Amino acid sequence: MHPHAEDGLKEELSSLAKDTGRYLQARAELLAIEAQEAGQLLQKKSKAFALCLFFALPAYILLITAGTAFLGKLLQSQGEGPLFSWLGAALGLGIFHLIIALIFLVKALKAPREPLFAYTRQEWLKDQSWINENGVKKN
Repeated sequence: MHPHAEDGLKEELSSLAKDTGRYLQARAELLAIEAQEAGQLLQKKSKAFALCLFFALPAYILLITAGTAFLGKLLQSQGEGPLFSWLGAALGLGIFHLIIALIFLVKALKAPREPLFAYTRQEWLKDQSWINENGVKKN
């Protein structure tokens, strides 16, 4: 092998290693930016949800208690029997709340509209496409 050819090969490999390092660093930075954005969004949503629970839960308990007592009195004036009392009101409200809870459970389990890390995935697909078009060609 010619001595100058060996030097050229070393330079080419060195350049390839540097370019690969820069490429991986850029991809890692993009991933870090998107992860930070997703974390900030999750943090904001978590705080809002915690505050919502803090204020809504006591109000909800009081409203259910008062509503059950009111409906129980109303049912008592409508007829006789165990379901024509606070027991019937509590059963009806419980079933109603269970149906509403199931609706929100289905909604909560739905996938998000936009997938997380969209830019990273987009860049990954571009890279795969470029590799497929310009990759190593077999003779």
